[in-house]
Amino acid sequence: MAKKKVTEKSAAKAVNKSELVREHAAANPKEKPKAIAEGIKKKHGVEISPQQISTVLFQARAKAGKKKAKKRAPAASGSETKVSLSLLLDAKQFAEKVGGVDQATMLLAALKKLD
Repeated sequence: MAKKKVTEKSAAKAVNKSELVREHAAANPKEKPKAIAEGIKKKHGVEISPQQISTVLFQARAKAGKKKAKKRAPAASGSETKVSLSLLLDAKQFAEKVGGVDQATMLLAALKKLD
């Protein structure tokens, strides 16, 4: 199928249905798709199916959700130092000396209470 040529007159008359839906929905946020379709038809004389309106509104909400993506909070570590391989190996040796990770955790908790 050949594309239609766009003239100045047809460009002026061209209507972006999705934009009409977004504008009407912003002005009337509580309206359902069927009511939005009727409002657009009365105001602009353009017919849009309620299903197409639902799709446009869903896509608009999905895009808005992507823009407002929540940033992940950093893990609470108690200290701001970075863990290196050598620190992990030292911690492992300490845990082996005191009888395991559970014992080391208990000793560190008691040490924290002393501070």
